Amino acid sequence: MLQSGGKTGCNVSNFGDTRLEKRMGKIIEQMTEKPSVSVPQATSDMHQAKACYRFWDNAKVTPDRILKHHIDETRDIVSHHRTILAVQDTTELDFSSHKSARNLGYLESEKQRGIKVHTSIAISTDGLPLGVLWQCQWTRPLEEYGKKQQRKQKATQDKESQRWLDCHNEINAMLGDNCTVIHVCDREGDIFDYLAAPRSGNQHILLRFAQDRCVEGEEHRIKAALEAQPVSGKFQVTVGRRGLEHPRKVELSVKYLTVNILPPTSRKKDSSIAPITLTAIKAYEESSDDEDKIEWYLLTTLPATSIEDAQLYVQYYSKRWLIERYHFILKSGCQVETLQLETAERLENAAATYCITAYRIMYMTYLARIKPEEDARVILSEDEITALRLKFDTKEKIQFVTVSIAIIWISRLGGFLARKSDGMPGLKTVWRGLLALEYLVEGFMIARNSFTKLSKNDSGSASYPYQTYG
Repeated sequence: MLQSGGKTGCNVSNFGDTRLEKRMGKIIEQMTEKPSVSVPQATSDMHQAKACYRFWDNAKVTPDRILKHHIDETRDIVSHHRTILAVQDTTELDFSSHKSARNLGYLESEKQRGIKVHTSIAISTDGLPLGVLWQCQWTRPLEEYGKKQQRKQKATQDKESQRWLDCHNEINAMLGDNCTVIHVCDREGDIFDYLAAPRSGNQHILLRFAQDRCVEGEEHRIKAALEAQPVSGKFQVTVGRRGLEHPRKVELSVKYLTVNILPPTSRKKDSSIAPITLTAIKAYEESSDDEDKIEWYLLTTLPATSIEDAQLYVQYYSKRWLIERYHFILKSGCQVETLQLETAERLENAAATYCITAYRIMYMTYLARIKPEEDARVILSEDEITALRLKFDTKEKIQFVTVSIAIIWISRLGGFLARKSDGMPGLKTVWRGLLALEYLVEGFMIARNSFTKLSKNDSGSASYPYQTYG
C-alpha cells in the first residue's frame, strides 16, 4: 500500500538507527494493510511479530520519535493551504482488562486503568484530514486518584488542562506564518488561559464554550448577551454522526456579537489581565423536537461582521467531529485497546504507531468523498489496483481507476452493498475491506508467480510446482 496524502513514508525518523527506521516503516505498512487484527496476524510471521514487539520495547523508541517524521510531513502539507483547522481533543485508551500490564494510570474510575492521549489533527477547510500535528500521552499517578476537588486550587500549568495550551502554543510555533491556523476545540478547551494565550494575526481559536463567563455590558453573561440579539439568519450545515446515526444536514438559526470577557473572580486582583475581546455565536435548531437537538455556543478570535462570517465559523466548527472519527478508527478499527503488551511504555509506543495507521485509513476514506476523481495510485499500489480490477471490473473495463472507484471496491470487500442510495462507504467498511484486500493481493501474487513458473515449463507434470493427484 502506498503512503496516504502523498507522503513519502517513514524512512526518515529520529531514532539515529537505520534498522529502527526501516522497521518502523515496515510495521506501519503492515498495520495499515491489516488494521483490525492482532500483531501476529498483521505481520503474518512469527519472526516479524517478534521484531515488532522488540521495536516497541526498544529504549530508543518513544511516541514522539515515532510521530516525528509524520508530523514534519504534515507541517509541509499544511504549508500549501491558506487556512487549516487544527482540531484537538483528548481520549483515553482503556486497558483495564489487561490485568498484568504495569505502570498504567487511573482513568474515570478507581478500577479503570489506561493511558490518556491528547491529539491535534490538521483538517482542510473542506474536511480532508491532512495529518497529525501534535500528540501527548500520559498516565495519571494512582496516588492522585480522589483529589479531583483540589484542581481548582492549582494553576493551569499544574493541571491536565495545560495540554490544551501546550498543543496550541507548539503548533503555532511550528507553523509560524505558513498559513492561517484555527484551533478548534470542544467544551473541555474552555480555559481562560487558553482564551487569553498570545497568538499572532494568522492564529485563531474556535471553541464551544462550557462556562457562561462574565462580560462587559448590561447582560453581564455571554448567553444572556446572545439571547438579547435578534436571529441574524438561517443556513444548513452537515453535522457528524451520533452513535449509529449517519451524518445529517440540519438548518441552524444563528445569533452573533462581539463580547469583552472579564477575567475570572480569582484573577480580578491581577491588574495585568485585561478583558478578552471575542466573537460569541449561538447556532441552534429551532424547529426540531429532538431532545438532542443542536445548540452550540461558540467563542472565536475570528471577527464576524456579517451572517456569512458566522456561517463560515459554524461550518468550521462542524468539522470538529472528524477527530472523534479518528479516535473511532484508533480504538475500533485498529483495536488498540486489545493489545497485550506488558508495560504502559510499550503500549504508548504501539498507540503512536497505530495513530499513523488510523490517519491513513481516515485520509483515504475522506479523499474519496472530497476529491473522488484523484488517481487511485495516490493511495494504492499497482498490484492492489490490479487485484481489485480482477475482482470487480470484469465487464465495464474501466480505463482510469479513481480514488472513489477504488474505495467503493475496497468497501465491497468489507461488506458495503454499493447501492445507489447508500452514498459513499464509511470508515468501518473501509478498514474491513483493507484486510480483505491484502488477502486478495496475496492470493493474486501467489497465482501470478505460480503461473510465471508454469509458463516457463516445457515438459510434463514433473516440473509443476504443485503435485497433481488422481
